[in-house]
Amino acid sequence: MHRIRLLGPWKYTSGTIQGTAKAPFSWSEIGGQLSDAVIVSRKFHCPTNLDRDEQVFVSIKGISSGGKSLLNGVTIGDFQCESDPEFEVTKRLAKFNCLEIHLHTNGISDPTTRVFEEIALEIRSD
Repeated sequence: MHRIRLLGPWKYTSGTIQGTAKAPFSWSEIGGQLSDAVIVSRKFHCPTNLDRDEQVFVSIKGISSGGKSLLNGVTIGDFQCESDPEFEVTKRLAKFNCLEIHLHTNGISDPTTRVFEEIALEIRSD
């Protein structure tokens, strides 16, 4: 397995606040008011030289909120708070891609909590 960590910059929108941050970041670092929905997004290139038996997954570790993930504007999956979701995206990848994570802030009581620990692309062989 090969991992490509998506450290940043991540763009974020929280209510009327917009900016960029390098992962991992806390809710307070991205201006998250705990009553707002937050969207974080990051652009990336398609991994190159993929073999026919390889698949690409979006892997999210340590997510502190429920929400949904989108790749290039299309939902690839929903997830629950404190889960480690993974989504197979091989056939959905374009030359240039945008990953969006739409987060619900309900249930977040500590603004110093990290939004997620790590988001990565994982290239796996069958």
